[in-house]
Amino acid sequence: MKICMSASANSLGTPIDARYVRCPYFIIVDSETMQFEAIPNIFLSKRSNFVYKQ
Repeated sequence: MKICMSASANSLGTPIDARYVRCPYFIIVDSETMQFEAIPNIFLSKRSNFVYKQ
């Protein structure tokens, strides 16, 4: 199974970033082989007017 996590750096041992939309990297891990791919968040530098209201 492949799992996607938000990350603060491009390595497997990095802490998960709590800001999923604004994280620097997404890490996709294959849970069977533990191989991973780090993908830079291309939207990190974009400004957004999105406001979450409960």
